[in-house]
Amino acid sequence: HDIKMVEDLLRQYRCQYILADQGYLSNELKKKLEKEGIWFWTPSRKNMKEKKQENSKFLKKKRKYIETVFSKLVNLFDIERIRVQSILGFRLRLEQCLLVYTIKNELAQ
Repeated sequence: HDIKMVEDLLRQYRCQYILADQGYLSNELKKKLEKEGIWFWTPSRKNMKEKKQENSKFLKKKRKYIETVFSKLVNLFDIERIRVQSILGFRLRLEQCLLVYTIKNELAQ
């Protein structure tokens, strides 16, 4: 499952802020990351008793935008099936897709 990979990825790519989806919802992980100085936000589920954050609406809107971009990348570049030999190859291919997507968006405006 993806949640098991979060800590490994964060060791490789240090980030101070992480905006994740509900699939990564874990108080244990959140507390662990807070101790390391990482702010980890996931939208709460409707049935959760946890107090909602002030910026929850803003972050949900950002998360929706990210999901929309991912969906477009999948449709335009078939990124779910990137065939590469290494993690570096994957990263380079993904960066190429993001660059082309960004240029296309800029030209469209």
